[in-house]
Amino acid sequence: MQSGYEIDQVFVRKRSGRYELLIISLDPSGAQRRETFTYDVPNKLTAVQQAGRHMAGRGDTDRADDLRLRVETRGNLHDDVSLKRVFIETFKRVRDDLDDDIL
Repeated sequence: MQSGYEIDQVFVRKRSGRYELLIISLDPSGAQRRETFTYDVPNKLTAVQQAGRHMAGRGDTDRADDLRLRVETRGNLHDDVSLKRVFIETFKRVRDDLDDDIL
């Protein structure tokens, strides 16, 4: 049974030279949580990796398996499957490392 939030959507955009990620999570009852994180990094790949590590390290977020990741380019949103894969892999790797540390 799921007890924490599940990441539903991630929006990536560059703003003022930094990457801004809006992460929408759902709790088990379906209520939404919207959080915006800003990363001063050289590219969106690094921003997505940092966000994945951050969200996995929190004790209140359990899953990121079925998320949708969209990137804003010139005011238009498009799905980015490769960044989605990076976010999920980073999230899972950190969660697994944390689980190993507990055991």
